[in-house]
Amino acid sequence: MRSGKIYSSRVQDLTRSLTKRRIEGVLLMPGPNMRYFLGFHTKSWERLTLAVLPTRSLVVPTLDYEKAKSLSAARQVFHYSDEAGPKEALEEALGDLTTTIGSHGVEREFPLWISELLRDVAPGLTLTNVSDSILGMRVVKDADELNLIRRASAAVEKGIVAAKDFVRPGVTETETMFEVERNIIRAGAEETAFCVVQSGANSAMPHAEATSKTIEKGDAVVVDAGATVEGYHADITRTFFLGEPTDRQRKIYRLVLTAQTRAVECIQEGIPAQEVDRAARRVIDEGGFGEYFIHRTGHGLGLEVHEPPYIRNGNSEQLRPGMVFTVEPGIYLPGKFGVRIEDNIAVKEAGYANLTRLPKNLRWSTLRA
Repeated sequence: MRSGKIYSSRVQDLTRSLTKRRIEGVLLMPGPNMRYFLGFHTKSWERLTLAVLPTRSLVVPTLDYEKAKSLSAARQVFHYSDEAGPKEALEEALGDLTTTIGSHGVEREFPLWISELLRDVAPGLTLTNVSDSILGMRVVKDADELNLIRRASAAVEKGIVAAKDFVRPGVTETETMFEVERNIIRAGAEETAFCVVQSGANSAMPHAEATSKTIEKGDAVVVDAGATVEGYHADITRTFFLGEPTDRQRKIYRLVLTAQTRAVECIQEGIPAQEVDRAARRVIDEGGFGEYFIHRTGHGLGLEVHEPPYIRNGNSEQLRPGMVFTVEPGIYLPGKFGVRIEDNIAVKEAGYANLTRLPKNLRWSTLRA
């Protein structure tokens, strides 16, 4: 967990911004926002866990009490037993809000069952969606956050290199996936957020899961993996060819690589996010494969693997130093093969920093069969 001063400063900044909207505070459920403001990471189960800002209070089940005291920046931790239930602890955490009418911010995903519990405890409480305000803070990363994403990127790279060394005719997509995940954890990641290994015709389906399909000579193999370090995500993709690629595979690969290079090279402070998407799409359109580039060019990275800024046409949000996002154009030929190349990019005051160090040339991507 980072310094308590960081969390205090974040809560103060959020409180100042919401005061203008006449919002008294914020209620947070387990997830990235609770971790951002209190440094507390826990799963959301059937038992209530709730953060109350700006008082920096936590309501937790008794079995998480010691964890919350030791591993959070909460000033007060209220707990409850399974027998007693959370009502009394929630009343204590809310304090005067149980008797006064006030507006509190919540995340757009705030569960209905918690809203109903709050209505029972504090019937005058009004809930307002403040996700945009919170994401507006999280979208710009400080130096420590950038370092955590860089460390996560390094761990994912170790996993993808392991896949390159592991893939050979006869191994399955699932076996390769486990090899990637094992090496990501060995490299120091907190956890693997996901790992997708797709070969042959499966590589033309961007969200296909790894299967028992055997990887064969001539296959394109897409390896897309993510990992976290202290909650911060990296997300990297490389495409390999098992044996010498065909002329068509070479053409598609080089087109995607050129698109990705052009998109990355245009990144600078102040340009709209959509310009990065347009730079990649322009190359693939001119190459005659625009209809096979079927997703946005990228998405933000941070405490979530998909968060603002979204690198897509129509997003006029200007890029700012500290923003981190993927650049991942792809071409997918149904029933044949697909190619995607993905790096993690941080916007700087002068240009950008590529947090991904893996090679992307076709020679590196050609495996011995």
